Amino acid sequence: MKLINTREGGEVRIGDVVDGFRLVKVKSGLLSALVLMERVETGAQYWVPITVRFLHPDFMFQRVGFLPS
Repeated sequence: MKLINTREGGEVRIGDVVDGFRLVKVKSGLLSALVLMERVETGAQYWVPITVRFLHPDFMFQRVGFLPS
């Protein structure tokens, strides 16, 4: 599954920092996913629910999750 940063439009991978949060882990389901994000300054971790899409015009027939930013 690809993860896309909604603000910049680029692909995000495990370990990348987005808006002060580091992507730690992804739990993927069929129509949704949970992303474990870690705050860079404090080290606090948060599970963020995201929606998985299959028919986005830019990524047709691919599993894509969009990270809110």
